[in-house]
Amino acid sequence: MRGGPQSRMIAARIRATGAAMDTEGPSTGRTLLASHPLFAGLDEQALTQLSRFLHVREVRKGAAIVRKGDPGASLMIVADGAVKVVAPSADGKEALLNVIERGGVFGEIALLDGEPRTADAIALADCTLLVLDRRDVLPFIHRHPQVAIEFISVLCRKLRQASEHVESMMFLSVTARMARALQRFRQGTSVPLTQLQIAQAIGSTRESVNQELRRWQAEGWIRLEKGGLVILRDDMLDELARAR
Repeated sequence: MRGGPQSRMIAARIRATGAAMDTEGPSTGRTLLASHPLFAGLDEQALTQLSRFLHVREVRKGAAIVRKGDPGASLMIVADGAVKVVAPSADGKEALLNVIERGGVFGEIALLDGEPRTADAIALADCTLLVLDRRDVLPFIHRHPQVAIEFISVLCRKLRQASEHVESMMFLSVTARMARALQRFRQGTSVPLTQLQIAQAIGSTRESVNQELRRWQAEGWIRLEKGGLVILRDDMLDELARAR
């Protein structure tokens, strides 16, 4: 699928030279691998070898990259754009699990066990993805067992996050759940989530989220903007996140 001009430029550069370009300059697929905790411990030779397995996939904004239940055949690195990971329900609703931005990786669980995908991944913008296939990665892990240790660490973190999420859904108020979601998805002082996405992340309704955010804005704790918000009072967000 065709992406925007920047995505097409990245894809063309990757195909021609094995490098990805952004507005700040060149960044090789190997550099993207090295920047992620899964592969940061590899030496230059191993990184170069692994980067040769990368291939490019372009996805338009709003398109499904994978669906829950699809075969778990690959791991993907976001070279450009952003991806939301959601758990879909039978009635068409979504629970927002994560937002993956440039340099982020998704698909680790299905890649390791070969079982079907556990969630949907949807492009939030035109995306360029670097794909590592299971048939290439598993033999590589056998040759470089330190990568297996990093995979275990990543999966343990995901398990801890899942446990914390279940605990918050069972015991915390909407106010506390929302404050924690803003802390989790913030980028500096900004939170680039719509009110619907925040509601999906905390298991609430858009109406409840809108009411609470407007109260926070009236108190001077946040500023609402189109497509997101800005945090003005970190101390109040911390206090709200601890509320029961």
